[in-house]
Formats: sequence, structure tokens, C-alpha cells
Amino acid sequence: MRLLIAMLAVTCGVSIGAMAQTQPAPAKTPAETPKQEREMRREEREKEREAKQAQFENYIDSVVMTHDFRFLPQDFQMQPAGRLRQISNPNFRIGIYPTYVDICVPYFVGMTPPYAITIMNYTVPNPSKMLYVQKKDNKGWDISFETNLYSSNNYRFKFSIEGQTGECTLDIESDFLNTVTYTGTILGNN
Repeated sequence: MRLLIAMLAVTCGVSIGAMAQTQPAPAKTPAETPKQEREMRREEREKEREAKQAQFENYIDSVVMTHDFRFLPQDFQMQPAGRLRQISNPNFRIGIYPTYVDICVPYFVGMTPPYAITIMNYTVPNPSKMLYVQKKDNKGWDISFETNLYSSNNYRFKFSIEGQTGECTLDIESDFLNTVTYTGTILGNN
């Protein structure tokens, strides 16, 4: 059999070694040189990241505009120069809902040191009656509202939300106590 294949190959003018060779790879076009390939991949990755960043900023906008989100604090500090304290309890949050605000965060009380930490644990109905204001600028969102939390003290909650990073800063100002500042993130409630 081998003899027959060899004779057939000689008659056709093809060597057995040539029969075993594979097709050569097609020549690369100039656009496929390694440097240009890297440049094309870099541009694609940049476009993907830009699209993801725009999607994230749209998410922040939509969450804020629904009046249906929660603030998850990661740390807090009494102003002007109190000690920064980390928050690891996942139960602490401020929930903004269309018909109420749910507040559960640690808070400093006291007029002079040593300040005590207490838990602000309130549900306040009807945000529209709390002078709820939100406005957007080129950096993100500013949201504020006021409530007395069922006491004689007036509390002003001021959120500053960075549109690009999602970082949220909350200042709770009071008529009688120092301002307490929180940093964290926001998430939609649904």
C-alpha cells in the first residue's frame, strides 16, 4: 500500500513531506501588527470603561431621583476635629422612601467631652413636610431635609453624593449639638 501511495505521489509531482504540511498562516495585514493590536485593545478597554462609568453615573442619578434609596455609613466623626470611628454594624443606615425616612445611625451627644455615643433610631413620616430639597450639579447631588426627631432640637440632614465615585457624605447638624459627619455609599431600595 505504501508503495502505491509513493508511486502515486511521484506521478502527481508531490512529495510525501509536502502532503503532511499544513496550510501557511495568512499574512498579517498592517493593522494587525503587535503594536497596533495593543493600541486597538487599549482603545476598546477605554471605551468599555467610559460606558461603565456613564452607566454608574446614570444609576446614581436614577436612585436619587426615585426618592427610594438607603445610605450605608462606613465611618463617622464629630466636627470639627473628633476622632474618626469606623462603622462595621450592617444594621446602621438611613433609608429614604417616598412616604417616610428611616433613621438608624450612631450619633454623638453631649455639649462637652467626653461625648457619648447613642443610636438615632427614628422613623419619620412624610419627607415632603421636612423641607426635603435635592439638587444636581456637575459633581453629583445635594440632598437636605430637616426634622425635630420628636424633640425640641432641630436636626438638618445634608447629603452630598459624588456622581462619579458614588461616595456619599452626610452631615447631621443640630441646634444644640456639634455636627456629626458620616461617609459611606448609597444603594437603591429595590
